[in-house]
Amino acid sequence: LRAAYPDDDELTQGDVRRAFFAGAGLNSVLPARAGDVVKLAVLHRNIPGSSYATLAASSVPETAFETLTGAALVAWVLSRGFLPVPVAPGEVPAPDVSLYIAHPILAPLITLAAIAVAVVAFRWVRGRFTGFAGRLRQGLAIFSSPRDFLLGVVRWQALARVIRLGSLFCFLEAFGLPVTLGAALLVM
Repeated sequence: LRAAYPDDDELTQGDVRRAFFAGAGLNSVLPARAGDVVKLAVLHRNIPGSSYATLAASSVPETAFETLTGAALVAWVLSRGFLPVPVAPGEVPAPDVSLYIAHPILAPLITLAAIAVAVVAFRWVRGRFTGFAGRLRQGLAIFSSPRDFLLGVVRWQALARVIRLGSLFCFLEAFGLPVTLGAALLVM
């Protein structure tokens, strides 16, 4: 947020903490990460002149690290043979075209209508949101300084992963399961 709004002097760490805890608390109770909307609203109220597009985009750097870490864990799990990998063409599910077979006229009409609605919606959004790309870029400003990204985002995300790994060691021990790095990574 500091990278996105470098001139804002009113935003404090307490404001960000309150927004985070409000969002995390609601995310534990409500479905579909509804707490993130509350987090954005709290931040929007505390940052004069902020836009929701910029605030939403500012969560991408955090998500990028988590996505790369998750992908690395999935690759490790696949390489160890813990997940089934399809090896024959018959093991991969075929696309389901039964709707088109059962309704040869109605299904293509519904598809065309959906495409037409998507085109109209895209044109409406493009016309309404002039400057939208600039606001999104503003939220991704931390990526312009790799040092700030590494120290301000990656370092904290990596520390959180290490803490989670430690807690998984404790849970494995508590349930009498093998306490190994491989087991904890598999659970993670």
